[in-house]
Amino acid sequence: MLVIEQVVPGRIDPAAIDARVLCGDAVSVRVSRSGFGITYTPTGSNHWRAFDLSPRARDALQGLIPSAAIFGAFKDETPVGLAVTVNSRSNWTELLDLRVDTGSRQEGIGRALLEACQRKADQDGMAGLRAVISDANPQLCQFCEHCGFRLEGLDRLAFAMTSEERIKPLMRRASALIFYRQKERSMSV
Repeated sequence: MLVIEQVVPGRIDPAAIDARVLCGDAVSVRVSRSGFGITYTPTGSNHWRAFDLSPRARDALQGLIPSAAIFGAFKDETPVGLAVTVNSRSNWTELLDLRVDTGSRQEGIGRALLEACQRKADQDGMAGLRAVISDANPQLCQFCEHCGFRLEGLDRLAFAMTSEERIKPLMRRASALIFYRQKERSMSV
């Protein structure tokens, strides 16, 4: 049985969750008057890739960010998913990390974790969820789009100076794609 719950720092070791993703698509972003659009193009070569926790997510998991919320997904007491959020001064709840174990995908766990994050954002009076995702992680980009997020921004330099990206030519470095999901607004008058 799947259980999603808010947990205290230290309750889940992210290393216990095999969150590798199979990368095989390239992300292309186009800009028009109506906003951003994304196209996913197969690259012809697939490879497994693990994405490290961001420094802020690591700090939250260690209890160094008191305002952070950590949600765990458990099957029979075994952690199979993790989401980490923090409320920002700009009235958005930042999704710092979202991962689901490779053996537990396609079971609604990621969506359930996002819904828990959204409920917490709503309780806290936030405008919705914000996620900054590397274009090197097309699976997470597609998943967020499928869950109602919209691409609203792009930052080509956000990841460009990390040790992993610095060794690449400038035009091959990962860019940050900024997705938002606004909370549902009541249409009653």
